[in-house]
Amino acid sequence: MSVILQISYVPGSAMLAWSPEQSLEMARQMAVVPGLRWKLWTRDEAEGVWCGIYLFGAESAARVWERQAKALLARFGAIGITSQLFAVDEMQSRATRAPIPVGDNINRTVRQPEEAAHSAICGGEDYRRNPIPEC
Repeated sequence: MSVILQISYVPGSAMLAWSPEQSLEMARQMAVVPGLRWKLWTRDEAEGVWCGIYLFGAESAARVWERQAKALLARFGAIGITSQLFAVDEMQSRATRAPIPVGDNINRTVRQPEEAAHSAICGGEDYRRNPIPEC
């Protein structure tokens, strides 16, 4: 069953200084997180809050990324980090054209959740050489 993970935070100054190229590279690294089907990147400019809305194919993968993402955000100076998990009603969501895949039809190599989360956080550094996500 698909789940939505929502992570909200106030970005730190380092994140605010990222160039468009750096932000795009972060997005590309996220694309390899196991079980991640897609992510929406949202901002409330008036409140200064950023939010990621993630669709995962399984709760276990979402929980692994939730833990890793919070550590990453804190490392980049984000504050007020909150997260929440929601079960997706796939049938009703598909009826309203939500991009919910049928089954697990993601065509990519699946790695262990900890290894892929580490790679996304550490920019591809080998998980076996440095298993601690602080890089």
